[in-house]
Amino acid sequence: MKDWNLVPIENKSQKEVAKIFRKSLLYINLVYQEGFGLPSAEAMACGCSVIGYHGMGGKEFYRPEFSFPVETGKIVEVARTVEQVLQLFRSNPQYIHAKAYKASEYIRRNYSPEIQKSDVLKFWGTVLG
Repeated sequence: MKDWNLVPIENKSQKEVAKIFRKSLLYINLVYQEGFGLPSAEAMACGCSVIGYHGMGGKEFYRPEFSFPVETGKIVEVARTVEQVLQLFRSNPQYIHAKAYKASEYIRRNYSPEIQKSDVLKFWGTVLG
């Protein structure tokens, strides 16, 4: 981890977190379980490569073609993956940036505010009949 800084995002505003994500190469997610996996999706949307647990809710977008998923609880594997990704970045930064770009495009295309609005309206239309 020489020459790299770890920056916590807890207790930060949304603006601060977005700024951190836009400046960061990686986001490491160690959450055990959560609903949608919003922090990982936000990190991807901002251009971070994401390593770690999908937390169940992020299963649908933690894809190996643009992230680095690790089975929940495998902390040693997370550490190894971080090490491998950083080594790969040193030798081939374009590869890591291309994966992060793919992730960003996927999140922005599939989880946009417009799609969210449409899904909510569709749901309530069905419920209210």
